[in-house]
Amino acid sequence: MLRSSSSKLASITTRDLATAAAAPKLRDVVRRLHEAGLSVTDAAAVLGVSRGRISQLAKA
Repeated sequence: MLRSSSSKLASITTRDLATAAAAPKLRDVVRRLHEAGLSVTDAAAVLGVSRGRISQLAKA
């Protein structure tokens, strides 16, 4: 059982690291979409995330 718990933990850690690495790039894309005149709603649809997430990324 310890192995399955350890591999689950490693999987979560890897996902967290990947998300953290992608966040600056996603913020840049959100900024560019905003500069191009897209609304929060449109940017959310393009990126497949919620409008709230777009707002968070725009403020970061």
